[in-house]
Amino acid sequence: MSFSARVTALELYPRLIGEAWARVAPQVRAMHSAELRAEGTMTITHGRSAAARWLARRSGAPDPGERVPVSLHVTADGERQRWSRRYGERDVTTLQLARAGCMVEVYRGLGVHFRFELDREGALIYRQTRATLELGPISLPLPACVAPRARGRVAPGASPDSAEVDVSVAAPLVGMLVSYRGTMRVEAARLSARTGSSPSRPPRA
Repeated sequence: MSFSARVTALELYPRLIGEAWARVAPQVRAMHSAELRAEGTMTITHGRSAAARWLARRSGAPDPGERVPVSLHVTADGERQRWSRRYGERDVTTLQLARAGCMVEVYRGLGVHFRFELDREGALIYRQTRATLELGPISLPLPACVAPRARGRVAPGASPDSAEVDVSVAAPLVGMLVSYRGTMRVEAARLSARTGSSPSRPPRA
């Protein structure tokens, strides 16, 4: 059976990553399913300058804090995915879709375009290629001098059901706006279904 036949139209990340998807760590694959629930805690940090903190608040970023409780619910929306996150008392929902070989994450009319790389641990690294203004069916490129810059890495965690998440967003002239770093644990039934192994037993080396 071909790779394309094994992956449904709803599976956004396998379609974009292709054959390399098999080299992604099982916990990381589970964290990028078309349907999933996960919980964890994160340290959320805002930039040091007053301008960075103001921009972070205006952008809807969660308040800074240590060990902030986080929940994630991903649902399929046609060929897109809806990522509904809750950081403490703050809800953040984004849409993710495929466009021209990139994953585009849309939030408040801003589209951030990513391509992916893998490292030796089977971690998934997000590399931003550009940003766009999303106006319904219209997508307008933003000049690099005003576009935010995002990066991310999702790596296998210390346990078979966990993943380590490290995300940061910066803006030109201001620098880092917000960063998120912590551990997420995928719902056990979802992890078992996505990896084909029991979540109570570590994967073999």
